[in-house]
Amino acid sequence: MPRSLLVFCALGAVALLALGGGMLLKNILPTQAETAAARQAASRNIAEQHKQFYANLDKLAQTRTAADVSTYIHAHIRKDPPLLAVALDWARDNSAGHQNLETINSFYFMLYTDLAYLAAQAFDLQGLRNEYIDLSKTAFASLLTFDLLAATDALRCEDKTVRELRTGLVKPRYALLDYVFDFMTAKEMHDLFITILRTESAMGLRGPNRELCAGGSEGKLALLEHPDTKREEIDVPDMPGTKRTVLIPPDDFKYEPKYITQDEWLEARGKMQNAVRDSWFQRQINYANRKAAELRGERSPEDSTYKADPAVETP
Repeated sequence: MPRSLLVFCALGAVALLALGGGMLLKNILPTQAETAAARQAASRNIAEQHKQFYANLDKLAQTRTAADVSTYIHAHIRKDPPLLAVALDWARDNSAGHQNLETINSFYFMLYTDLAYLAAQAFDLQGLRNEYIDLSKTAFASLLTFDLLAATDALRCEDKTVRELRTGLVKPRYALLDYVFDFMTAKEMHDLFITILRTESAMGLRGPNRELCAGGSEGKLALLEHPDTKREEIDVPDMPGTKRTVLIPPDDFKYEPKYITQDEWLEARGKMQNAVRDSWFQRQINYANRKAAELRGERSPEDSTYKADPAVETP
């Protein structure tokens, strides 16, 4: 069964559990009581809705930021959980499957991480162990890719405060996904690290990440100073019941961040690649140490002398 269909079916049941009521599942999936013709018509209707949702994401991404796309996706899958299957495919196509280096946006790897993690949890609830492990690995690999891309992309921004953004983005996601170390041997994890490093190394001709570079203090100041900027409270996708205030730029708002030269970036990039690589191996060691301490019945190292997260301490 294709992954999209597996996610669709798993989420149909998860939606029923989460929201309660048999009518929800009836509205999502054709029931056995219906005629074959009715089931086919319902399936065609669902397929058309999903096709339109994918098209809407394409259209939105042309003019809005990855953060806007992410907010749009999470709002819609809360209302219609099976749309996660479509969003997962879209995020994959615009991250790992994106072919144009000039327009690649590392934030879509973060989006792919989040959606793959959600799908993995849906599989876990349904007892689909292999699919749970597969999507967990996918989420982790995408997070590693985002971590490296964000770390190296930030060096390209003239506004050095952009480098501070990575910490708050990767740290909580690593905390959620560290369990993936249990699913892979040391060699498999080593091979994954090296593959991602080589992939990023081959992307030296990619365009600068305008969205990332505009997220520093200079970009935020320019947005705050615009008289037509609006403030809006939105839900935090991974923290139900929590809201945060976001700045909504007016349609005519334009901010172009500044970048260092290509030669300056390539020199700094090599050092950052090594630092991020080392942080990954250190994270693997830290996780093994924590597990060993737990097996011995000892206090978890982070409760005492556990070293702070190396993935967010790199230069």
